[in-house]
Amino acid sequence: MVPKRALWSEEDLVTAVRAVKRGTLSTYAATERNKIPKRTIRNNLKSGSKAWLKAFMKRNPVVSKRKAQFMNPARAQDLNIFIVADHFAKMSEIYDDLDLKIHPERIYSMDEKEKGKSVNLQSSEHAEIVTIVGCVNALGTAIPSIVIFKGKRLKPELNDNLPVLPFSLR
Repeated sequence: MVPKRALWSEEDLVTAVRAVKRGTLSTYAATERNKIPKRTIRNNLKSGSKAWLKAFMKRNPVVSKRKAQFMNPARAQDLNIFIVADHFAKMSEIYDDLDLKIHPERIYSMDEKEKGKSVNLQSSEHAEIVTIVGCVNALGTAIPSIVIFKGKRLKPELNDNLPVLPFSLR
């Protein structure tokens, strides 16, 4: 007896799971459209929750779980249910206007970190502050970090040991 072979590809599976997660297809519809067994789709949907978190924590031992800490009362005031509800209503409207709910690859988050960079190797008292900006989208795709130096003219020695960017900021 010849064993059964899958009539679908890995790409079909990824497409089906994304469609079910976004809510554009039901599990049944994804099964019918892509000829993938329901169990296979369900197994791949499950792997995106607790199993993903557990694997992520194992791969990143520097990340730790923490208990909630005391919150500043002024900050707690901003957590008023009406303010929060209004914020999310406005965000939902923006997501609808820009069609972001079905395109998470268009949603980016940016963070910055200031660091002292020593220009003079003899002492750290002559260090200059630089800002490093990182950006990643909702699917986890990162764009190259940007290093922002103080001043209007870039000193050539500040580029030492920095990665080469695929584009120029000048």
